[in-house]
Amino acid sequence: MKIPISWLNELVTLPKERRVLTDALTSAGHMLDKVETVDGETVIDLELRGNRADCYSLIGIAREVSAIFGTKVKYPPAIALTKVAKLKNLSPRVATPLVKRVGMVEIRNVKITKSPDWLIKKLAIYGIASVNNIVDL
Repeated sequence: MKIPISWLNELVTLPKERRVLTDALTSAGHMLDKVETVDGETVIDLELRGNRADCYSLIGIAREVSAIFGTKVKYPPAIALTKVAKLKNLSPRVATPLVKRVGMVEIRNVKITKSPDWLIKKLAIYGIASVNNIVDL
């Protein structure tokens, strides 16, 4: 899994030396595959084990770093959604008694435009080309 150091640093305080971070993650069982630089950004590539699905995201790795170094995770702010009893334009039909609950979100007034530069850069680090704001999200 590719992990941009600057992005990880937004979520958790990192040691000053990259080697201390990578050695600690390796000691915790996450083998360092390689370190590369993409557009001036340092990216570590970890080989994650199948039994550690909790680390299959950037926040999961931030939690791991937090546990190793005793620091706090700075979670992104949550977005509050408005709860409504019934959506006007949507009417889900469930054809099985096995489904007990359905959740849906209606998004209005969306304009398809070019993605912001910060998102384009983050996608480029992973080798993904930007398409537009909707596809990229």
